[in-house]
Amino acid sequence: MSRIGKKPVVVPAGVEVTVDANNVVTVKGPKGQLSEEISKLIKVEVAEGEVLVSRASDAREERSQHGLARTLINNMVVGVTQGFEKKLQLVGVGYKAEKKGDTLVMNLGYSHPVELKDPEGITTECTSATEVTVKGINKAVVGIIVGVLTAVVIFGGIKSIARVCERLVPFMALFYVLGCIVILGINYDYIIPAITTICRLAFQPGAAAGGLVGS
Repeated sequence: MSRIGKKPVVVPAGVEVTVDANNVVTVKGPKGQLSEEISKLIKVEVAEGEVLVSRASDAREERSQHGLARTLINNMVVGVTQGFEKKLQLVGVGYKAEKKGDTLVMNLGYSHPVELKDPEGITTECTSATEVTVKGINKAVVGIIVGVLTAVVIFGGIKSIARVCERLVPFMALFYVLGCIVILGINYDYIIPAITTICRLAFQPGAAAGGLVGS
């Protein structure tokens, strides 16, 4: 990561980068504004046309934070100038999607359509009936939204997760039983003598009398 950290972040024309006293880096550009708090182990300097990040030592934590800081700042610069986008394909019989205003409506083979309103800073588009494009200036948020949409497609919404879990329970029980059988098979040579010893000690006259006295 330190090799990444040594590379300056090029600041295009029309982009403004500032760093405050708390090491919060703010990037303003044509598509919007993003801010990110950088570890105080890292020094961020804004020079003419570029951003430089540096560290005070070669300590392990500082090396890892060095590369991370450079990556976060670069992602913000790219986000406010070009933006990020990811595509999601809907594969399934009858699967389709459409936009109604700022709401994405997906038919995923269930009794009800799944509706998701675009979060702030995120735009979803239906480039075709079976392809959804997620756009935004924050790379991490775009990735999270794509993950949520993927889960919705797989599970058909939150209500269907219970049905999925219900179907998994028998398989989990089967694996549990098989695991027990395997363990018993591996320890077969010890189980029979152990059971024999327990039964022999439990049914000795002294043990039986002790049980009667205790009761």
